[in-house]
Amino acid sequence: MLTSSFFSLLPPLPVFPLQKYRFYFQEYDATRHVIVHPRTVWAIGAFIGEYDVPQCAPGTPAEQCSHEIWGVVKAGGDNLHIAAAHFHCHAPTCLAMEIWNNATGELICRQRPVYGGTGKIAEHKFDEPGYIATPPCLWGDAPGLAPMPLASGVEFTIRAITNNTYGHHGEMAFPEIALVPWNTTSNTSQPGVMPKGAVQTEWRLLSFSG
Repeated sequence: MLTSSFFSLLPPLPVFPLQKYRFYFQEYDATRHVIVHPRTVWAIGAFIGEYDVPQCAPGTPAEQCSHEIWGVVKAGGDNLHIAAAHFHCHAPTCLAMEIWNNATGELICRQRPVYGGTGKIAEHKFDEPGYIATPPCLWGDAPGLAPMPLASGVEFTIRAITNNTYGHHGEMAFPEIALVPWNTTSNTSQPGVMPKGAVQTEWRLLSFSG
């Protein structure tokens, strides 16, 4: 392990950070590859899903300090279905985010952070203290996956829950949704269809609490 005294002996040098990426891909096959609409966002809060979290009452135990924001979204598009949901919120205050179907009352997706070093991550090499994982919600026709729910024309409630032991600015309630085209005849996702543009989403904020 290098110590600060070691670095103090080194002459000042310019720093040129390097990054290395590895991309895995398949050659595109229009008969089987389904193209996802790029980065459909169901953000609630301000323009890009940001909002301020007020501090809970002084003396409240940390485990009882929570703040919630609720909003409703309605996705556009033509018979698009949800393949994946990745919720963007800020560690370490993010406690959970949820999507509910307003018409049926069904909980579509709930995501909670999984903390490294707690034994809750299956592979030991990834179960590292100090790191947080937020597993996405996934749908599809593969074994173990639920069918892809319809998104177009459906109203969903987004619920974001954070810890507010300390008040903070710039929290985000920012679900990123992967939407795919649908074949009504086969009742499956439709391969080979190129998105014609961004999916328009209506949204409104319901309330803050906590």
